[in-house]
Amino acid sequence: MPRSSRLAALLTICGIVLIGAVLARQVVHVSTVLVPAEGGTYTEGVVGAPQWPNPVLAAFNETDEDLARLLFRGLTRTDERSRIVPDLAESWEVSGDALVYTFTLKAGLKWQDGAPITADDAVYTFQLMGSPDFPGPPYLVELWKAVQVEKVDDLRVRFTLSEPFAPFLDYTTIGLLPHHILAGTAAKDLLAHPFNSSPIGNGPFMLERATSEEVVLRPNPLSDAPKPYLEHLVLRLYPDTDAVFAAYGRGEVDGIRTIPADRLEDAAALPSLNLYSAPVAEATWVILNTQSPPLGAMPVRRALALATDRKRLIADALRGQALPLYGPLLPTSWAYNPAVEQAAYDAEQARSLLADAGWADTDGDGIRDKDGKALEVEIVCLNTPQDVRVAEALAAQWREVGVRAVPLSVSAGELANEYLRPRAFQAVVYHWLDITPDPDMYPFWHSTQATDPGQNFAQFKNRDADEIMEQARRTPDTVLRQELYGRLQEILRDEAPAVFLYQPVYTMGVRDTVQGVTLGPVRSASDRFQSIAGWYVQTRRVVASQAR
Repeated sequence: MPRSSRLAALLTICGIVLIGAVLARQVVHVSTVLVPAEGGTYTEGVVGAPQWPNPVLAAFNETDEDLARLLFRGLTRTDERSRIVPDLAESWEVSGDALVYTFTLKAGLKWQDGAPITADDAVYTFQLMGSPDFPGPPYLVELWKAVQVEKVDDLRVRFTLSEPFAPFLDYTTIGLLPHHILAGTAAKDLLAHPFNSSPIGNGPFMLERATSEEVVLRPNPLSDAPKPYLEHLVLRLYPDTDAVFAAYGRGEVDGIRTIPADRLEDAAALPSLNLYSAPVAEATWVILNTQSPPLGAMPVRRALALATDRKRLIADALRGQALPLYGPLLPTSWAYNPAVEQAAYDAEQARSLLADAGWADTDGDGIRDKDGKALEVEIVCLNTPQDVRVAEALAAQWREVGVRAVPLSVSAGELANEYLRPRAFQAVVYHWLDITPDPDMYPFWHSTQATDPGQNFAQFKNRDADEIMEQARRTPDTVLRQELYGRLQEILRDEAPAVFLYQPVYTMGVRDTVQGVTLGPVRSASDRFQSIAGWYVQTRRVVASQAR
């Protein structure tokens, strides 16, 4: 071979080797990552069987609420900051007098059976809840019977209120019912309708099958919501929490819907179980009857508020599973004003207020008295272990400032009918459930609600507070409403018609093989599914630059 040919061949070989080395180096340095993949099943253990997995009836049963959340959507929904945002509706308009709300639905939406979602569905759903025969929650009847609902066209529905009501948007989050299936069904016949056992929904999941042991869901292919990674979501039904824990131990379930505070240590000991906690849209107060001696005197009520060490109470009675609460609004509410100075624990100031009001320990028994009468308060509570512990903890703390507090535990029926409704109590441990995200406090503190069936159990009466709550109900301006509710927080702090105790914490457990789980503030346990589209149990490997 000529020298020139050998040289050319040598150069060619060197070039090939060089290119190969470069390519090999590039291949070596290509990084990959694991990302979520579609497929797999998440099975969760829940206590209780479904009865009416229907969005307008679900409030009576936790498992029904779970299913309604997964199977149905409303015109609007609540985001993680308790704000109302569009869901099936793409937008809405409010008239200048805040009486008329016109919603426009997104075009092209479908029920899981392929039928279009239209204004007829909204009209049927909301008119149904306004019927006097509606078997759902009474507060829904009270609202919707006063609202005129009419179809504008296929994608627009109009609501006309009899008077301005700022919390109205919160009630448009209720899941819609399919008019093409239920048309002609009267409210009184809804409970017995076969729709409840074979629901046709519009949510991210659809029912595949239901038995006495489990409910199996799969993604709804016609939903415009983000598609879940999971191929199936199973709710396995058990009679009680012990049975759910045992099922997790046997590997039958991957998650536990609710972990009570007194089972946290047991849950923490379960292998591979991750615990997720978030504050609940609920509050526990001690309502003080402002018309019952000695609590009719504001200094005594304020002294009790100052004598309450919420952090110690939570540690002693609730195993730490709550957040201290110092006012009528939850800190997670958009209307909460952190600038309002709170009546925090101050035993010395409590003693001073009582002394200035003429209450002194004249006989040295540790209990203050006045005009020959001891300073004594009866604390009525539910006869549950937790409420009894709370009442006993309060009694011990109030005794430290010279108040004899006597706990009295009663059944739920007795509490409602013999104490709350007739206002026949001095102090009562009361659990307030924030039904909607709106901070409307009219039902609890307005003077017109001081008698049954109103919920102003403290019989609190204050003209300035009444005017604030009336104005806040009339205006849709959230900035103005926040200012008004800040002023109301100050009035309730100073008048102390209740001792605001704590906000409970909700805890769920999920096996560590299930990823993507997040938990924000919850109104009910069903809110744990707000992030369900991002939960996954399977992964795949992709080039890092292609990963989401």
